[in-house]
Amino acid sequence: NGESLGGLPLRERRERMLAMVDWKKHSMELSEMQLVVPNRDGRDGSREASKTHTEEIMMCLDRAMAKGYEGIVFKSLEAAYAPGARDHDWMKLKPDYVDEMGESLDLIILAGYYGDGKRRGGTISHFLLGLRAPEHERHKWGTQTDQALFYPFCKCGTGYSAQRLESLRAELLPGQRPWRKTARPAHLCGWVPVKTDDEPDVWFEPAKSLLMAVKAYEIVRGDSFLGGFTLRFPRCVGIRSSSDKP
Repeated sequence: NGESLGGLPLRERRERMLAMVDWKKHSMELSEMQLVVPNRDGRDGSREASKTHTEEIMMCLDRAMAKGYEGIVFKSLEAAYAPGARDHDWMKLKPDYVDEMGESLDLIILAGYYGDGKRRGGTISHFLLGLRAPEHERHKWGTQTDQALFYPFCKCGTGYSAQRLESLRAELLPGQRPWRKTARPAHLCGWVPVKTDDEPDVWFEPAKSLLMAVKAYEIVRGDSFLGGFTLRFPRCVGIRSSSDKP
C-alpha cells in the first residue's frame, strides 16, 4: 500500500508480515526466529537448559550446525531496518569466529548413534569420543581384555558435511559392532550411560577406529562420562589418518 516499514522495529515489522502474507511451508516461509534467552531449569522442553545468555548463544550455534547451517544471525528486535549498515543491531556468528576460543583435542571414535530426520535418519550421524585410560583401570574394573582402555568423554554430531560423514561411516565399518546393553564393550572401563540417549547403537574396535580432531567451547565438569569432565559444544574440525594413532 506504499507504506515503508523500514523505520519500524523488527518486532513490529515481523508481526505485520505474519499478518499480511499467506505463508506456505516449503513455498513461501518467514525465516525461523528464536528469542535468545536462557532456558533456566529446562522449562522450555524444546531445547536444552542454559543458565546464561552466552551459553544459550553457543547452544543456538550448535543446533544450527546440527541442521547443516553455515551459522546464525542475531538481530535486535528494537532495531529499524538500515540497508548496508554495519552495526551491533545485526551480528553474524559462524564456527570459524570462535576458533580462537576454547579447547582443541584429538579423541578416538568409540561408538556411534543413529540420526533422526530425512538427512541423517537410519544411519550413524553422531559419535561417542574418548580418551586413553591409564593402565590401573584394568585392575580397578577387572577388565578381561587385551585391548587398550578408554574413557568415554563426550558426544559429537556437528562439523562435518554429509559427504564427509558418509565416507567416515565407510572407513569405520570394518570395525563396527552392535552395541548390547547386556554386554557393553570391556575396554570402556565399566561405563554405564547415565541418560537413555547416551546409550550408543554401535561401537567400533579401537584398533580399526580413527581419531577425530575436535574443537569445543570449554572443558566442563559432568557426570555423564567417565573422569568427571566432558566438552561443551564440541564439533569436528578434522579426521586424523590411521597412522596418527599411537
